[in-house]
Amino acid sequence: MSFSICEESIYANKIPEGNNHNLEGWELVWNDEFNGDAIDDQKWNKLLWRPGWVNNESQAYTDRDTNLFIRDGKLVIRGLIEPGYSGIDYTGTAYSADFTSGRLNTAGKETWTYGRFDIRAKLPKGNGSWPAIWMLGSDISTAGWPHCGEIDIMEHVGYEKGNIHASIHTTDYNHMIGTQKTGQVMVPTATDSFHVYSLKWDSTYIHYLVDDDPYFFINNDSAGDKKKWPFNNPHYVILNLAIGGNWGGAKGIDNSVFPMEMEVDFVRVFKKK
Repeated sequence: MSFSICEESIYANKIPEGNNHNLEGWELVWNDEFNGDAIDDQKWNKLLWRPGWVNNESQAYTDRDTNLFIRDGKLVIRGLIEPGYSGIDYTGTAYSADFTSGRLNTAGKETWTYGRFDIRAKLPKGNGSWPAIWMLGSDISTAGWPHCGEIDIMEHVGYEKGNIHASIHTTDYNHMIGTQKTGQVMVPTATDSFHVYSLKWDSTYIHYLVDDDPYFFINNDSAGDKKKWPFNNPHYVILNLAIGGNWGGAKGIDNSVFPMEMEVDFVRVFKKK
């Protein structure tokens, strides 16, 4: 996601809403419909982070079923205001936090190089919310960020309701030096109803869509330069709801909007037939 740093150096035709997962020209190779009673730990990692780990974000990420759970066939990532909450992060370090939320990824469980990624989600309301659907290169622990590559399928900050952002970050194209490649589209009902946020990715392009309508296209003009295009390597999927931070908190955090929730109906990964 924009304004992010290294993630797992510490260790994703109209889309049908029913059970028909087929898309013409594509083969479904991985999915989670969130139809079970609990989050599938064979598919997802639940991260344990203290506040401020990245982007000066205010939340702690926990693995509690108050922050991450399944409800009515949907994944719910819930942000809570919990003044004085205390926990322990993945390093064993104790912390205190005023906000908690959840973050999942597929690192070490499933990665992909190229494909189509469809994620149907409803976004949270309110200033301070910063939900994201995105990907990182699986070599981040050795290459570091942004050299590993980052593909942001969807980002939204609550104070710009309905403004959906899509970006890439690489060595040569990243927000730290003001060169990231970024597109935007207005989805006025993004916080009121579900929409499908999609990525098409191969060796020659990265293509972003909402509800199968394309809005942003990045051509691979790198001539093999990995500083421009590190996207010929495996990446994993991340789903998270940040609270506050450099971007999400730029206009403050509205305590009255809690609890805030990002709901995810499905994550589907396709390969070209």
